Amino acid sequence: MTVPLARCALLAGALAGCSTGYAPPPSAAASVHFVNNTPLPMALHLYDEASECKGRHVLKALRPQEDREVLVQGGKDVAFAIVHDVKLDYTPYERLATGCMATLSFKPVVDGRYVFRMDSDGYRCVYQFNEASKSKEEQPAPVAFIKREPARATSEAGPFCRR
Repeated sequence: MTVPLARCALLAGALAGCSTGYAPPPSAAASVHFVNNTPLPMALHLYDEASECKGRHVLKALRPQEDREVLVQGGKDVAFAIVHDVKLDYTPYERLATGCMATLSFKPVVDGRYVFRMDSDGYRCVYQFNEASKSKEEQPAPVAFIKREPARATSEAGPFCRR
């Protein structure tokens, strides 16, 4: 049986966790600095349409202790999801499970700077979403966001969350 080369490339890209063509906005952007302060990888998804999380872009996963700045459209609602695995310690062998998953939406201001930080000890996790501090002495202000309810999509087009 032969499989067309395009299908193989598509499958290889999906298995490798490659980005699915996310293009940062050409203007009126805001930046979100994603910080994975955990011992395990963290997946990151951005959505073209925030109200139902449609048009998913799977960005390259952040390795443990890695951080990355992502430009998003300022002045309109933006939705993203993070997925972080945790260790299951109640089994006789080490296993991973999706322990932390959050889909959030917020409205960044043009030229705004934000920091999303995931912390974990490998078994539990917690996240913080703040405006970026302008100085070390300044206490960062929390970002107003909506935690979205996930939806099971039938394709990459979505929807991945409910209104």
